[in-house]
Amino acid sequence: YVLNKQREFLLYHALPGVAATVSPFEPVLVDMTVIIRVKFTEFDPEELKQAVHKALQTAFDLENRQLGQSLYRSEIYKVVETVKGVENSSCVLSFTQQQGLDKPMIDRPRAVNWESVGDKQVVRHIQPRDWQVVYAAKEYSSINITAAEYEL
Repeated sequence: YVLNKQREFLLYHALPGVAATVSPFEPVLVDMTVIIRVKFTEFDPEELKQAVHKALQTAFDLENRQLGQSLYRSEIYKVVETVKGVENSSCVLSFTQQQGLDKPMIDRPRAVNWESVGDKQVVRHIQPRDWQVVYAAKEYSSINITAAEYEL
């Protein structure tokens, strides 16, 4: 429906003889695993986990992402560590296993930068193609948050 409306709008406003094509975007879905460090004597870790989950889901929802917009792991840190009560965090970004999607990712993103963390390779940066959107889908993406006691 939305694509048809966009197509109608473009054709109505296009110069005579100009062909307009509207194609759906391609999703690049991500998962996030976060460890938040909290002073348990000052903040309820369960409430903080919920607040961080909500902040991440909002920040990386489809409505807040753009076509071709890169995603950096540092963006996750920025969202997590602005939640009051989070002293610091560890964040891991990965690709969602895209089973069950109406339109799974066909093309790999333009670039994926990996980084060694211990014995694992983790995603540091995803640069999508112009027709792709990198986001965390409520229905398919996993946002796992663990709270740990903050220690000096």
